Parts: sequence; C-alpha cells; structure tokens
Amino acid sequence: AISATGGNAFIYNEGLIAGSIVTDYGFDLISNKYGAQIVLTDDVINLYGGDGIIINDEDSTISMDNSTIEFGDGYNTFINDGELIVNGSNTIDMGYSEGGNTFYNNGNSIHMEDGAADDELTIIGNFAGTGSIFVDVDGLTLNSDRLYIDGDVDSGTENIIDVNLLSMPSAAAIEAGATIPIVTVTGVNAPGNFVLGDVHLDSNALFTADYTLVRETPTTDFSLAFEVTGLTTAGVLLSTV
Repeated sequence: AISATGGNAFIYNEGLIAGSIVTDYGFDLISNKYGAQIVLTDDVINLYGGDGIIINDEDSTISMDNSTIEFGDGYNTFINDGELIVNGSNTIDMGYSEGGNTFYNNGNSIHMEDGAADDELTIIGNFAGTGSIFVDVDGLTLNSDRLYIDGDVDSGTENIIDVNLLSMPSAAAIEAGATIPIVTVTGVNAPGNFVLGDVHLDSNALFTADYTLVRETPTTDFSLAFEVTGLTTAGVLLSTV
C-alpha cells in the first residue's frame, strides 16, 4: 500500500503494487508502466480531489476485486491501454468537473471472464475508446457480468464485447424474446458504441443459434439476443429417439 501526503503525487510503478493507494488533494499521477501490476483486493485508490490521471500502459494490469478507485473533484482522466481485470463488485468514480471526466478503454481492455457471470464494474463518469470488454454470460439464468456507465459515451467510441457463453438459454426463453443485458448506460450513447465480437460456447446445447447485440431503451442496455437456427448433432439424435 502507498500513502502520499503534502500535495502533488507522482507514482510510477514498474513492478507490483498490492494494496490501497491514497494521496492528498493536488495533482496526482499514477502510471502503471509496461508489464507492471497493481492489485486491489477489498482496497481503494483515493486521489482526494484536484486534477488526476491514471495510466494503465500496454501489457500492464490493474486487478480490482471488490475495490474502488475514486478520483475526487477535478479534471480527471483514466487511460486503460492494458488490462483491467474485474472480480466481484467494483466502482471507478471519475469525480466531478464542469466538462465531465472520462474513462478511456483501449487495447486489451476490461476482463470479467472467469467462468461465473457475477462480476460488475460501475464507472461514474464518461466513457470512450476502441478497446474490448470480455464477459461471462449464463443463458440458463439469463445473467451476465455487467458494465454500468453512469455518464455519456463519446460519439467515436466502439468497444467490442467478447462473450464466454456458459450455457444457452432455453428454447422457450429464446422464442419469448429473452435478452441478457451486458452494458447499461444512463447518458448519451449510440447503437455502434458497443458491438458484438466472438461468442464462445462449450456446453452441449441441443440447438444452434445466431447471436446479436441489441440496444434497448429507455434506460439503454446493450444486450445479448438469440435466434434459434437449427439443431446440433445431439439435438438431432434426441429428436429421433
């Protein structure tokens, strides 16, 4: 853990930081350099206001396990060019400024996939970038890892959502039009801000399906939708019994 007092703080990590990082009011920079790691487990990064920047470089990792990153009021920016690994319930609060503060998601990006559809990240602030988001989705329970954005999405944003599909929904749920929300945005957004990438399914489903990412309003959800396209080999065999 790190505690910095007395004004501005400049933290350059080239190895491993495990635990909370707390600073005083002032200009603060946390630079997680190439290949470095910051591990937060029931921890907090609190910059306590004043302008702040967090940079997660390419091939670097910030892991959040039931943790919080809080900038405080000021002109703040979070640039994620590496991996942000999310487990449990986590929050990144970008703080208040007159023009709004932005989380930029680029590169290898946000990872919630761990074999269970029960992780969530809430970003309080605006969102931008051209990165990827990796999630688990459980069709049987209609649950997913979730990204909540309490703010606007920049018009040039296009994040790819890759899905680890743990199980298919029932055919009845699909026929009833069931969808599974993955990203929720409270502010301004557009249909192309989030697009569907790969969908990986290991389970022995009895039918095949096409997958699409649909934008649902009024509270905007970007949700996984399904359309049955036929029977798998197992489904054909069962239907002939």
